[in-house]
Amino acid sequence: MQASDHTDSHSLPGPAGLCADIFEHWQALVRNSEAALGIPIRDQIDLLTLPKSTRGNFFLIERRGDRYLVRLAATTLVDNMGTETTGKYLDELMRAEIYPARRALFDLCVQQGCPVYYGATLAAPSRGHIAFRRILLPLRSAARAEIDLVCGVMEFLSAQELSDGPSTSPISGPHDPTDDKGLVFRRIFRADQWIDWSDAP
Repeated sequence: MQASDHTDSHSLPGPAGLCADIFEHWQALVRNSEAALGIPIRDQIDLLTLPKSTRGNFFLIERRGDRYLVRLAATTLVDNMGTETTGKYLDELMRAEIYPARRALFDLCVQQGCPVYYGATLAAPSRGHIAFRRILLPLRSAARAEIDLVCGVMEFLSAQELSDGPSTSPISGPHDPTDDKGLVFRRIFRADQWIDWSDAP
């Protein structure tokens, strides 16, 4: 699924590739009667009913206190990361200097219940990949629970794919400049449109 039909000057293109596939699936779950207050619950997530394209890149992360625990990382993620991440906390997997900026993306997703889409360069490029795009989608562990889970996919990109502009927008040129934390772009889904992180109130 691409960007919404809104033509607001702040509206940006929606997710691409596998991120678009899982976002469309998540939106279908939102419309299901099992969803609680517009947020799907954990029982709605079934690996067998995920879009086939996304299954190898799927992840499920639980917020525990002020930390994030990887509950599930699918096989393609593990292969590309070069390590098993299931059962580990994000602060154990990321370098200390980049973790706060990445954690802020997860915090926004669970605290405000909105999808977050971002792209970044890899700290340790592997297998020809130098970057990735990732979408964070909020979940509840149960109908009466707070938003305490994040699911989504992480899609690895080559140098060519990055130069082709995973974050292309009508006003940004080929791709947005990378910030000092390796982030290339950050977008938030609100009011049925994707906006830049910096435009969020």
